[in-house]
Amino acid sequence: MKLIHLGDLHIGKRVNEFSMLEDQEFILARILSVIEDEQPDGVLLAGDIYDKTVPSAEAVALFDRFLVRLARLGPAVFMISGNHDSPERIAFGGRLMEQSRVYVSPIFDGHIKSVLLKEGTRQARIYLLPFVKPAQVRHYLDESVTDYNQAMEACIREMKVNPEEINILVAHQFVTGAIRCESEELFIASLSLALGLSEEIQHTASGIRLDTMFVDEGFGSLDEDTLQQAMRALQGLTEGNRLVGIISHVSELRRAIDRQIVVTKEKSGGSRVEIIT
Repeated sequence: MKLIHLGDLHIGKRVNEFSMLEDQEFILARILSVIEDEQPDGVLLAGDIYDKTVPSAEAVALFDRFLVRLARLGPAVFMISGNHDSPERIAFGGRLMEQSRVYVSPIFDGHIKSVLLKEGTRQARIYLLPFVKPAQVRHYLDESVTDYNQAMEACIREMKVNPEEINILVAHQFVTGAIRCESEELFIASLSLALGLSEEIQHTASGIRLDTMFVDEGFGSLDEDTLQQAMRALQGLTEGNRLVGIISHVSELRRAIDRQIVVTKEKSGGSRVEIIT
């Protein structure tokens, strides 16, 4: 069974009062192309569909077009609300959308909705848990709940998961107690994905050329060998006059990169910018 996972679309986001809708429309179109090529059995939309609980009309219209085109491609769609979403708005019309195999998490009432996805002889149970706060779980499930960990434990107990089935939880929650892998495969995997995506866009989108890439943080968690591996990959990207910008506080990077833009916070509350070439 093949599933495609998406999340944190943040449709309607503005950066320094600049609307990202045009860029988001382009990315959503590319996502639809990938889904059409891959032919997954299901698509998971794991919360933060919108950037605000009251999204703009333009943001709603963009997501509406995306969801309609996605449903027409055929996979089952499983969608939940995140902490940036209004659960009431995301849940509206959910029962009607099921006719198009679009399944939406309802407003949380203590029951966690599940859907059995069947494709031929394969099947998996998909649980749809919207973003919930401890107070909500305490009201509906367990009066002793005081934090997010206890809230999640109570929700999972409520699911009554059958271990004989394949069970998938679609959630958008605060998580504590995670353990990072020692070799930091996650960072390298993310970097590889970003590099691969840039090449894919240039290869498939006529007239599009990516001349600039910015990598924001992530280097501080790497050991020396992995840091050098990441730097070699990024340095290789500068061939052909491509600009690669690294945003970081790691001192080793300052010694390895000769051209820098140094931003220093001043006591007055402003910032001072120094360009080093």
